[in-house]
Amino acid sequence: VRPDFSPVSVEPACPHGRHRGGPGLNGCSKACAATTFCGEARIPRRHLGPCHVCGFHDPVCQQCFSCDGPTPPTSTYGVPNKDYLLYVTAVNGSACRSGVVFAASSCQ
Repeated sequence: VRPDFSPVSVEPACPHGRHRGGPGLNGCSKACAATTFCGEARIPRRHLGPCHVCGFHDPVCQQCFSCDGPTPPTSTYGVPNKDYLLYVTAVNGSACRSGVVFAASSCQ
């Protein structure tokens, strides 16, 4: 096991779908979503990774934080010194009425 000192982050949601950009890079088509959720949990903006916007036939992606302002330094993305992020919410939804006590899922 090799230590990874890069911050842990959540990829911003893509309301218009994703496109493959350059090598190993996926980006949103048109724009990243204004809000990203993991299940019912709203992900804090400071936990998001950079927004990459790629054209359908364009191998070059534009990197921006929200795509409505300047790109901050890479060190401001994600949560430093963590191995994983866990978001917990409590929702009194229809599943609760059917006897479900809890449910869990993963996002990325």
